[in-house]
Amino acid sequence: MKLVISVISSEDAAELSQALCSSGFSSTRLAATGGFLCPGTTTLITVCEDEDVPTVTDVIRDHAGALSTPVSRLEQPYTPVAACGASIFVLNVEQFLKV
Repeated sequence: MKLVISVISSEDAAELSQALCSSGFSSTRLAATGGFLCPGTTTLITVCEDEDVPTVTDVIRDHAGALSTPVSRLEQPYTPVAACGASIFVLNVEQFLKV
């Protein structure tokens, strides 16, 4: 079993949670803070079988897109840069209990 932890923009959280559920994966949503150029983040925790990791990460990629954020620079007043997207961590699960 694997634990997939994805840190995404809060704007993408509801849609991604629904997409994971529609694909047969339940997830736990946690509010998070931090992240350069990304004001609001959410952490989704999903447990899946080893062979399902590619499917879960594909769903995350499809529903957690990068946002464009204006950044001030010396030579130009504002330059749009890609921000957010998703950070995905995949960890081994020794035991999973649902009580």
